[in-house]
Amino acid sequence: MTRKISEEDFVARDGFEEGESSPNASKKIAMSREKLLRVVTASAVAGTVLFVTLLSVLIYQFVKIDVYNKRIDKVNQEISSLTEENETLGEDLQFYNSEFGKFFLALEKGFIKEQGK
Repeated sequence: MTRKISEEDFVARDGFEEGESSPNASKKIAMSREKLLRVVTASAVAGTVLFVTLLSVLIYQFVKIDVYNKRIDKVNQEISSLTEENETLGEDLQFYNSEFGKFFLALEKGFIKEQGK
């Protein structure tokens, strides 16, 4: 069974009739304002902590992304230099696989002597 909540449920019942002022009435109001101030302060602190935490996570991620981008650039440069070296070595391989290349190697290593000398 549900009961309707009325305004009387929220009124302080301290034994005084309506219109009479209780000595604790201003204290109760001050306490509620103090509670409100505490709640507002706590929520502001929580919001600030959340903001700082999220900001630090973002900064960390940006730094991490920058580090990985530098690594990627370095690897791409190494790949391009190795590709150039591979092309050069491929041309050398074709040269040394030809008859003239084999003859040149044989002369260079001393297996064959030059005919004019």
